[in-house]
Amino acid sequence: MEPEEIDRKQFRKDVAHRIHKQRLIYGFTNKKLAQLLGISESYIYRIQSGKILPSLDLLERICIVFGVTYDYMIRGVIPTPDNTAEKRFQEEQYQFLNEKLTQEERDHMLDCLKKYVDEGELNNHN
Repeated sequence: MEPEEIDRKQFRKDVAHRIHKQRLIYGFTNKKLAQLLGISESYIYRIQSGKILPSLDLLERICIVFGVTYDYMIRGVIPTPDNTAEKRFQEEQYQFLNEKLTQEERDHMLDCLKKYVDEGELNNHN
């Protein structure tokens, strides 16, 4: 295998891990994430288990839901806070989640994020 060639199985696992990690950070069940994305629960399970990769369209929706960039989902690169693309994703994420989640679900998600930040997890993942 050439050094530039991607190990497809590992790539699927890496993307799956990042999606799973974001789902847990946001406190979403597989069912809730599937509803937000407009897919079946079994399909999101197959993605998170690394069996399949999401389509580009679905990956875009996943990025919007979690407020992350393609670079993060595909390569694990965390953008700098002053990145214009990151701000755009945050705005799209806010609009998307505001339309799809109930107030109770938004409050739960914010509680999960606050807990994550308070525990210092953000500093451990850079």
